[in-house]
Amino acid sequence: MWKRLFGVLLSLHLLMLAAAATWYVRLPRANSVASSLPALAPVTSASSGIDVQVGQQAVNAFLAQALKNQPEVGRILANADVTMGNHVWNADIGIRVGTQVVPFNVTFVPTVSNGNLDLHIANAAMGPTTVTSTLINIVQILPLPHYVQFDPGTDSLQIDLSSLPTHSVQLHAVNYSSRQHALTVLVNLATSG
Repeated sequence: MWKRLFGVLLSLHLLMLAAAATWYVRLPRANSVASSLPALAPVTSASSGIDVQVGQQAVNAFLAQALKNQPEVGRILANADVTMGNHVWNADIGIRVGTQVVPFNVTFVPTVSNGNLDLHIANAAMGPTTVTSTLINIVQILPLPHYVQFDPGTDSLQIDLSSLPTHSVQLHAVNYSSRQHALTVLVNLATSG
């Protein structure tokens, strides 16, 4: 009797071990995860660079990397998720205020001006409560990264793409297509002096 029970338990144990090994083998590798990110769609340009359509997934991937790798961004934002719409971007963000994270749902109106991306704060809410002026007051006192300026006259965040921390490329915003829900960015290889 005990031999039969031992055999049943051993069989169950081996099945669980096989299932765990199968699960482990099916886990994605680090290089396969990076290759599964959405590709940017290049569009040829008449200038010396390449126009690239930057969609919602690419913006969110950039924000995730900035939160992880840029301490100046991580000191301000705890999280950020952008949804591109017809003429607006809706963002769920968590702003660090002291030791607390304050969640906001912000509606931005994106425009391109002089190669920069301007995000006008059209509306901000905490749950059902509209707190646009509160968010604007908070943004005015935050230590923003060097490539982001706040214009209190237009209630806009001005993102200087040419000052983004990139390696060997220069970025210049061209336009935002509300029909395609994509930002077109001109990418040039940086020339070394």
